[in-house]
Amino acid sequence: MRYKLLCILSFVVLWSCVNTTKSSFITDKAFKARVDAQFQSRMPLFEKRHNALLSVFESDTITADEKEALKFIYAYMPLNDIADYDGEFLYKNVHLAYNIRDFFPWGKRVSEENFRHYVVPFRSNNENLDNHREVFFQELKDRIQGMNMHDAALEVNHWCHEKVTYHVTDARTFSPMSSVKNAYGRCGEESVFAVAAYRSVGIPARQVYTPRWAHSDDNHAWVEVCIDGKWYFTGACEPAPEFNMGWFEGPASRGILMNARTFGLMQDAPSHVSKDGLTSLLNVTENYAPVADNTIKVVDVKGQPIVNATVAITLYNYAEIYPIMKRITNEDGVCHIKTGLGDVLVWVYNDQGYSIKKITASGGIHEIVFDPHLHTEGNIDFDLVPPIENVRRVTEVTEAQRKENSRRLAEEDKIRGAYQKTFVSNTIDVAAKAKALGVDKKDLEVILKASRGNGSVVLGLLEASSPDDRDVLIRMYHEVSYKDLQDTPEDVFTSHLRDTPSFDKNKYDTKAFWAKYVLNPRVEKELLTSYKAYLKGVLGDVGSVKELTEWMHEHMTLDTDNNAFRVPLSPQGAFELKRVDKRSRAIFFVASCRSLGVPARLEPATKQPQYFEDGKWVDVRFELKTTMSKKGTLQMVNADPRKALQYYGQFTIARFENGMYRTLAFDQGKAVKDFPEGVKLEKKAITVDVPVGSYMVTSGNRMKDGSVLTRLSFFEVKEGQVTKVTVSVRKDMKPLPVLGKVDYNSSFVAYPDQSKSISLAKSMKGEIAVVAWLDPDREPTKHFMGDVKSLKKKFESNGVAMTFLIPKDKLTSSFESNPFAIPSQAQYGVDQEILLQFESALKIKSNGRLPAVYVVNRKGEIVYQSHGYQIGVGEQVIKTIQKLEETK
Repeated sequence: MRYKLLCILSFVVLWSCVNTTKSSFITDKAFKARVDAQFQSRMPLFEKRHNALLSVFESDTITADEKEALKFIYAYMPLNDIADYDGEFLYKNVHLAYNIRDFFPWGKRVSEENFRHYVVPFRSNNENLDNHREVFFQELKDRIQGMNMHDAALEVNHWCHEKVTYHVTDARTFSPMSSVKNAYGRCGEESVFAVAAYRSVGIPARQVYTPRWAHSDDNHAWVEVCIDGKWYFTGACEPAPEFNMGWFEGPASRGILMNARTFGLMQDAPSHVSKDGLTSLLNVTENYAPVADNTIKVVDVKGQPIVNATVAITLYNYAEIYPIMKRITNEDGVCHIKTGLGDVLVWVYNDQGYSIKKITASGGIHEIVFDPHLHTEGNIDFDLVPPIENVRRVTEVTEAQRKENSRRLAEEDKIRGAYQKTFVSNTIDVAAKAKALGVDKKDLEVILKASRGNGSVVLGLLEASSPDDRDVLIRMYHEVSYKDLQDTPEDVFTSHLRDTPSFDKNKYDTKAFWAKYVLNPRVEKELLTSYKAYLKGVLGDVGSVKELTEWMHEHMTLDTDNNAFRVPLSPQGAFELKRVDKRSRAIFFVASCRSLGVPARLEPATKQPQYFEDGKWVDVRFELKTTMSKKGTLQMVNADPRKALQYYGQFTIARFENGMYRTLAFDQGKAVKDFPEGVKLEKKAITVDVPVGSYMVTSGNRMKDGSVLTRLSFFEVKEGQVTKVTVSVRKDMKPLPVLGKVDYNSSFVAYPDQSKSISLAKSMKGEIAVVAWLDPDREPTKHFMGDVKSLKKKFESNGVAMTFLIPKDKLTSSFESNPFAIPSQAQYGVDQEILLQFESALKIKSNGRLPAVYVVNRKGEIVYQSHGYQIGVGEQVIKTIQKLEETK
């Protein structure tokens, strides 16, 4: 084996040195030498999987260009791809890229740089990889045959919309084929899917995203495509009549930072590009928003420059202080940032401590006096103001183009809707099937509905299993995520059913505990794989957790530099490569324990690996110097028990680690009593044990204009002691403005019974009312209605009149078959005219930006309005209603 490795390595090195065949993949000799050096430097990473990865270079069919391209992929691909994919898969994708370039007339016009970075790479972010390139090419090639590059690019996005629409999902990113299979994805998945489609027809494409908005609690991703040498943006799976159009133009014009990640280092990277050794991160903010060049100068109390300090530019978002950009100060204590024009918190730190300062990033020099210390008590308040909306360019299209695009969108919704009707949950009698299988009807209904396009796999396994195995499968299905049900192959579920150590009442307290911490194939948010039989086989001599930990110390190398996209290695890949990042190491440990029958998990807040022994969870430490194993008790109290506070809504808790505070990862939005599984602060205090250390509570009150009244509260948790912390959210003292007054005499058409009309006065009942216009199939409306759903009980408890109106041209078959869940007192209607009257009363024009949301008081006065994409509108509406109630 060692001899074979040396032969392969010798071949690759020899080929790199003596191959003189002209290659068009990299023509610049200096850059080629740089890529060659990077490729050679990674040989130690390939050693453990030498045959799987390197033997492909010995193929007689691989061309000189393909070898250059494959070397480029190898030189910069992340650790997880090295661990979990083989050379044949990687080469096949490179080979297809060249075939695709030769097939389409625009292929040869794509520049060398764009082909290298935005066509050949088959990874655009942190998605799971699959064979999409071949499948998408075959489906699209005839559809765009004969079109020019511009029209083909527009058509590809229409195809994407036929296949996928927006829906909230968890943080693991579907592979492109899984998005098609399930017909939906969040914006990150839609954009990954669209990029994959564009590259599959030789059109350079890249994902653009904002890490976090400054004006609302969310982020967003979309797509840029390069047509005949010029970059254009478009909404992923959201075709517009032309490029450089999208509902997100307004929000993007308020951005502080927008990035485009590029695979590999660029040949002549401009100054606005960040590098992490494997990727280039382009700052493309100025394509969407006004920007300024800011100089951050860090000095000590005597005015002397602080060298090599980390400068983190942070935003308040989801109730945490989130870093969107990091820089290192030079010998003059200076670094430079290019951002949108708004407030940011600058967090400067080194091994001496940290300092915080709010700046308005509007250009010039910002001096920060570095007086390092660690806050252990007290509050710091900041008023953070985001950039204002400033859309600078408008793409002109004709009314005929708009109508044709709307017609096509409606047709594409029908195509996608027809496919979704084939999902198993829509084609069988679930009650009859549950009875035949001897399983609970509600269990089966929830599981099949969640499994969407993978329902036949999920149901097929149940049908093929014995009654005892069905019980185990049902338990497994409940433990994994909805997304796991939607993209996990049959053999993976079967392997965990077959290879999990059986339930033993003498070893495990309950079957539910065994299912959650032994049977469960999911550890964090990784792609599910069949690992238990493999790990049991290779770890056969490991008989205890102590021996497993010692084996990992001895054989596994921690690598924090080579996993740029931060996709975790599979447990089997981690074992084979023997090189892991921290996240993958933690997942491997838990997966190994479960494979050996030992209950294990990642602690929900800190993600610390733990195993269960003698009735308690035991932390596992891979670093010697740590205080994480020492615990104290934290008691959280709501300062205003009349208003419940939601984690990631109005507050978060963070622990100080390595210069900054790291948010404890309690589940978002869970209203449960057990603090480690999620937190909602109401009247009662909540108590939890946490590692000792310095902590910070971040709380914020988001205003309608996007600004935030922020408070940072610091405290210390000491070993064996109870620390009581009161969480307070700053109050908005400004009175509600009267924006205009509505006409009660107008009427709208009832829905679904469109044979009668209802007056606005009757709808509003002379009370506080919420009136909203929706575009049901578009992402902004889906965000708003997601807010309404999550706040349904609050709306029902305050009893306000609620009317949701849909313009007639926005009524689609997908909405008619699956309307949004609305509060019990709410009603739907159809309207084309009243919206214009509301806008006239406010002297504004929405320009078709929906949802349009209004709150009207008892006098008919409009006191709140929102148009278009705004995250958190539901919460703003609740705040407005509460303020009206307080002042009536």
